[in-house]
Amino acid sequence: MRPSILVRYPAAGEELVQVCADPSDEETLARELRALAAARKEHQRAVGRLLVLDRDTMPRVDTPGVRVQPAYEWLLAAPGET
Repeated sequence: MRPSILVRYPAAGEELVQVCADPSDEETLARELRALAAARKEHQRAVGRLLVLDRDTMPRVDTPGVRVQPAYEWLLAAPGET
């Protein structure tokens, strides 16, 4: 399990970022969500974000406090906009 990355925005809070190219395998998705859950224990105010390669690989995730989005959208957005 790779650790999540903590991103701090000066005026827009914090988020924990986990990156997964292909979360279509249930075990892979579960591992990535476990990493976010573990990091959120230390950074409870941070939003969890799972970045995936593209829209075609976006899984449906019903975990509170976790957002899934394609990496290109996150990279192109202004801080606090996503």
